Amino acid sequence: MDLTISNDGPDAVEILYTGPVTGRLSLAKCGSCISYSSEAIGRSLACKADKSYPRKTLRLPAGEYHFLYKPVDTSGLSTARVHSNGIRIQPGYVYTDCTYSVSGLGLDL
Repeated sequence: MDLTISNDGPDAVEILYTGPVTGRLSLAKCGSCISYSSEAIGRSLACKADKSYPRKTLRLPAGEYHFLYKPVDTSGLSTARVHSNGIRIQPGYVYTDCTYSVSGLGLDL
């Protein structure tokens, strides 16, 4: 099954995952993206604009996965926080995910 993750945030993101397979991937920061003013606005607008977001696609076997999203901040100035979640990957589906940043809260999904 495919899981495509896009980054609609101003910070690069490292994603660690474990389940039937374990791995990591990095997504570059989105140069034209901003932090949203609230989680509700982020949920409704993130990864929906007509722009080219940094993204990668994972090919994963079916199963239960746990993800850890970590901001990559080389300047030491980011206030983004670590976020985790879980998902069950089932046969026959294509999955998408979007990371974004909320002002004052940091990284979210």
